[in-house]
Amino acid sequence: MLVVTDLSGRTEALTDIKGTEVNEEVNGDFSMSFTSVYTDNNAHSYPLLTEEAIVDFEGHEFRIKGLSEDRFRKAVKAPHIYFDLIDHQIYEINGGTKTIQEFFQIALAGSGWTFEILGQFGSKLIPNFGEDNAVSLIKLICDVFECERKIEPGKHLKIYKEVGKDNDEQFRYKHNVKTLKKNVDTSKLATIIKGYGGNGLEVIYTSPNVSRYGERHAEPVRDERFTVAESLIERCRQELIDVPEITFDLEVTQLGFDADLGDKVWTIYEPMDIEFQQRVMAKKWFPFTNRTPVVTLSNKKQSFVDLLTETNIKINENQKQVRSNIEQTNERITLEVTSIDGKFAETEARIEITEGQIQSKVSYSDYTGNTITSLITQDAYSISFLAQQLNLQGLVTFENLDTPGQTVIDGGNLKTNSVAAEKFYGNVFNVGNGVTSTNLKLTTSDSDVHQIISNQAMGFLIASSGSMRLRSNSGNGIYTSGGPFVMESGMRVDGGVADFNVHVDANSLNAGSLTLGGLNVATQNWVANLLPSDPVSWYNTYNIRRGGAGIKFLYGSSTVQARNYWDDAYGTFEGLAYSNVSRREEKKDIEPFGQSALRLISETPVYSYRYNSDLDSEPKRVGLIYDEAPMEIMQFTGGIDVYGMGSLMWKAIQELNYELNLLKGAA
Repeated sequence: MLVVTDLSGRTEALTDIKGTEVNEEVNGDFSMSFTSVYTDNNAHSYPLLTEEAIVDFEGHEFRIKGLSEDRFRKAVKAPHIYFDLIDHQIYEINGGTKTIQEFFQIALAGSGWTFEILGQFGSKLIPNFGEDNAVSLIKLICDVFECERKIEPGKHLKIYKEVGKDNDEQFRYKHNVKTLKKNVDTSKLATIIKGYGGNGLEVIYTSPNVSRYGERHAEPVRDERFTVAESLIERCRQELIDVPEITFDLEVTQLGFDADLGDKVWTIYEPMDIEFQQRVMAKKWFPFTNRTPVVTLSNKKQSFVDLLTETNIKINENQKQVRSNIEQTNERITLEVTSIDGKFAETEARIEITEGQIQSKVSYSDYTGNTITSLITQDAYSISFLAQQLNLQGLVTFENLDTPGQTVIDGGNLKTNSVAAEKFYGNVFNVGNGVTSTNLKLTTSDSDVHQIISNQAMGFLIASSGSMRLRSNSGNGIYTSGGPFVMESGMRVDGGVADFNVHVDANSLNAGSLTLGGLNVATQNWVANLLPSDPVSWYNTYNIRRGGAGIKFLYGSSTVQARNYWDDAYGTFEGLAYSNVSRREEKKDIEPFGQSALRLISETPVYSYRYNSDLDSEPKRVGLIYDEAPMEIMQFTGGIDVYGMGSLMWKAIQELNYELNLLKGAA
């Protein structure tokens, strides 16, 4: 029974079907065709026969791809849904040496199809595997591994070395053969073929059949991957078609046995003097009719399989085993050869190529577990060598490289235990490598001068992660000439007195005691000499501290604060007078204050309080709270504008005076 399901998901059984034909080939076609005539019996299913609809037959699903229709008739051609995999694209490259299982996993990933491998196939090389549809990739796998796929119901594939079985069955004249048609094709017949490989290799293969068919030259094989004559000859032999391609089409009657696809069957047909065994390469049968099936027997050669794909090579030569492997993805190509023999437990040669790097490695491992390795890594910026010895054509020789930490050359840096040279040039000269004590000794005669000279514009740097000492004899000093002695992070004198007989510029000074011109630092002269005179040079907050108080100049602001020494609370300014500069030329947007000062004052509460830094024994202070004060006397730094508050009280007195005058007039 045939069941049809259209694209909307409606399913119906098909009736009144004529001419149903199913064709299946080894590694080839699997399709069906039939004709549906519109009748009252199939009025429910006939409309479902549309393009892309699915027809189910014995669990196999076929998709309608060809549809020829007139008023009451539809002729349908439907390949198996396996061929929907043409639309399943693999966009990545994942070639190299892999098992057949791995290649099928790549080809069918995300397709919804499953597979099982029946037989042993080993590993083979497929370069540039990918960037194609799944059907083409599966055909490529079958060609390389010389295997055949069988399409099963439920989106499942079975992979065999050869589909079918050999039961010694017969197709025989006057027994179960109704008709026989023999097809012979010699268009590809040749007996001589040339092969051209790498490094100028050239070979000729001559078929034993040359005595029968004469010299017929085939298209030569050109493949530079072959550099061994025997391998190239075998490649040519497999490429050559040196016998006629013969195909038999048989229409059989009742067989008495099942002749399935791929089966090996004897064909005996006395009228044409035929007796041989061939495989059933195609089968066509006609469901729902009494018509006998048609099978095709053939000796056609399968497509050539490149010998180079046989990369899991095993050689028995002096008990030596060699394995080679090639891996390829979009990002990487890896070529690897390993061998095991009596001299070494294992030897390995490996080349890995990625987009930005080439790495080659050769290693030997003996039976004690010792491994000797040389490694070269190259990218666009550097070449890295790992080896026990490096010989640059005898001009420069590096030895004892297997000793850890012996010598390191990193760009322009040389790291080693000792250097002996008449002259030494370089940008950086490091002495010591993690040792507790190092010395840089300059040895000359007593009359000579020891010099370390720098002619760089940036000067000469001596740096230390700990303390650094400059020492001279007690009767001498440490002198600088030409330029000043500049300390970027400050200067500290431990013991003794720092005596400056010159002008001193400093951002901050912190000292137990300080005199300036013989005067104590508390004088106004001290303050005046410490503060920067040019506001443009204020690149940071200045905090001048002495005793328990400090003066803080805020960065990016004209605000000056009185703070305590620890800078965690405000301090107190004391003086005989405080002047607020109030000249007209220093103000803008000048206009009379229109609000009632009496109302602002009467609505603002006055509190008694202590500051967090005050002692509990100190008397409470009296004042306003910033958060409740009128906006007119607020400062954005968090304080109250005393000048503004005094001006409001001034206006309040004016308002009271005005009220008094009104009362006087009324009286």
